[in-house]
Amino acid sequence: MKMIKRMICLLMMFMTALSVSACNGSENDINKDNDSDNKLPIEQAKEIDIFEYEEVYFIDCIDDKHLLAIKENDRLDKLSLAELSEKYPQSIYSYDVEADTYELILEQENANLGEAALSPDRSFMLYSVSTLGDPSFNVYDMKSKSRFSLSGDPIGGAISAKWVSGEEIIGAAYAGGIYIGDMRGSIRLLKEVTDEMVYLVEKAGDLIFYNTNSDPTLMSYNLKSGERKNLGFEGVQNILRSPVGNQLLIVDSTGTGMALYKYDFKKGIQTKLAEGINIEGISWSPSGERIAYIMVSDDDMMSGGNLYVQDLVTNQTEQIAEEIEYGTTLWDTTGERLVFTLWDGENRNSRIVNF
Repeated sequence: MKMIKRMICLLMMFMTALSVSACNGSENDINKDNDSDNKLPIEQAKEIDIFEYEEVYFIDCIDDKHLLAIKENDRLDKLSLAELSEKYPQSIYSYDVEADTYELILEQENANLGEAALSPDRSFMLYSVSTLGDPSFNVYDMKSKSRFSLSGDPIGGAISAKWVSGEEIIGAAYAGGIYIGDMRGSIRLLKEVTDEMVYLVEKAGDLIFYNTNSDPTLMSYNLKSGERKNLGFEGVQNILRSPVGNQLLIVDSTGTGMALYKYDFKKGIQTKLAEGINIEGISWSPSGERIAYIMVSDDDMMSGGNLYVQDLVTNQTEQIAEEIEYGTTLWDTTGERLVFTLWDGENRNSRIVNF
């Protein structure tokens, strides 16, 4: 671990003026905030601490002192696949932020473990296993150490998997469509939603949000009423449900780049938060009041993108780091620590920001 100090400046950003339209029966009508006078405030530059961790991927938060980490495990034999024969398998660890120590959670011979995510109550862990071909997804009981695979009939295997609650998982199925799984190992296809190959999916209450490989338009489907709606975002690259409230973060294609929106799905109101050449690594703070994202703007094309934190209450945007092209972000349970991981073309390297 290495600690560096960075001077960061708050950026002035202008929100795009959006017209307001009423939703009267048309499925793709949406209300829009008018942000023409909503300029983000500028503050003095301040100093923050950024701690660097090489060749480790912090992928989730366990509690306010521990992070879920993925890194090579030199206790195991190197991978047998020829192109990876100089690498050790990647295993899943708990990292103690204060003690700077790693404790093994899960390992597997001749396989890379990844895409780990803890259930909201921290009792179970989703993770992927990669050997040859596409990864498979599994569920691990943190207490009993038992596990089961998201595979077999009727889904033919999970393309993706994410937590809806402590007892429910949702994802895209290789058999087509969307599946729901529970902690008893029961898995069912939501045949009423779609039978197409699904690209993105989220669930909030009775609402399913999704798009497909053949049509990137974001749709919603109400499991109770059967109502299906076009939400008016036609090239969606990513969606992320807020941990509180009735909001989504949506990354939508603009034709020349991407735009980041906050979308209130109860009121049908969208607010544009940022626009650039590329936007990725979106995350919500636990309170839902702040977000983080990595954006490449026109000015950043030669040097890579920047990491931003935006306060949705004050509309203040802060640049945290620069020259980032590919990465992910996550918040700890307190919302006072931000973790981002970079891909340098060969390894994942993580950074911890203390606010």
